[in-house]
Amino acid sequence: MQQPSVGVSVDPLKGRIRDADIRRIAGELPNWQLVAKKLDMRYQVIEDIETNHRARADQRMSFLRKWIEKNGAAATYERLIVALKSLGQQGEAERIERICKQGQKPLLQPPLPPPQPPLPPSQ
Repeated sequence: MQQPSVGVSVDPLKGRIRDADIRRIAGELPNWQLVAKKLDMRYQVIEDIETNHRARADQRMSFLRKWIEKNGAAATYERLIVALKSLGQQGEAERIERICKQGQKPLLQPPLPPPQPPLPPSQ
């Protein structure tokens, strides 16, 4: 089995949706019920979300949390974006892609140790 080489970057879109991005993504889902159906969420779950959360913003956040909870590592940015595109919601898909990429922090190299003072000449 071949090991991945060091320094290979992983596509952030294939990663699980980060908790820190849920609120921003929810704001990009005005038609969350269509997206939920496209992502195979059961009708009863959608109905429960609508009943238990009056505010649309709360409904969208609840949908995302339930979808992530149910799908775990499979609840990726890419999967959500593909669903949006298949529904003709290209603009929303592009904004979620930007959210994903903005959340990626560049890997920083550790600082170099301070230089060592020269050794005194030996006598």
